Amino acid sequence: MSSYRSQRGAVLFTALMFLIVVTFIALASIRSGVLELRMSLNDEIRVSAFQQAQSLADWVAATPAATPVVGDEDFKRCSTDVIDNADCDVSENFVTEAAIINAMNVVNGDGWANSEFSVAIQRTGSEEAPCPRGIGTTAVGTGCAPFRVTVVYDCTECNPQNGGGRVEINEGVLVFVTSGSGRNF
Repeated sequence: MSSYRSQRGAVLFTALMFLIVVTFIALASIRSGVLELRMSLNDEIRVSAFQQAQSLADWVAATPAATPVVGDEDFKRCSTDVIDNADCDVSENFVTEAAIINAMNVVNGDGWANSEFSVAIQRTGSEEAPCPRGIGTTAVGTGCAPFRVTVVYDCTECNPQNGGGRVEINEGVLVFVTSGSGRNF
């Protein structure tokens, strides 16, 4: 009978150790789930910010008035809200608030209301340069003026449910110039 009394606490100790191990495994899986949820939210915010900036860049590319063929190579026009205008040749309000509203509403409703935008358009070549082959134009009487469109979308102060994040994208745009149209397309 003495061996029975010496083993009474062994089962209790083993059960407690098993419960502690199961608790640690459960806590680790909860922590992993929370981390994955945060990662997916960050990815969603990044994609939303990219979509907002891309919709504004698409608007600039689709609006001929935003990319006039003026100035020489490396001539740079910036919207008035560009923070560092040191390298801008002209700062003007060619991107109106109404145009931004229309471009942004396509992607994300009015969730971008507290965001900041800036657009810079820089000529990267001469309008007399021949157009690239395979884009459906003839080489006689036309030229292509290449531009770099830089859009910065900053919504770091926005509610993450409505979009957020900060992204800068650069996009190339070709403007077709005919020989009789002059320098202002």
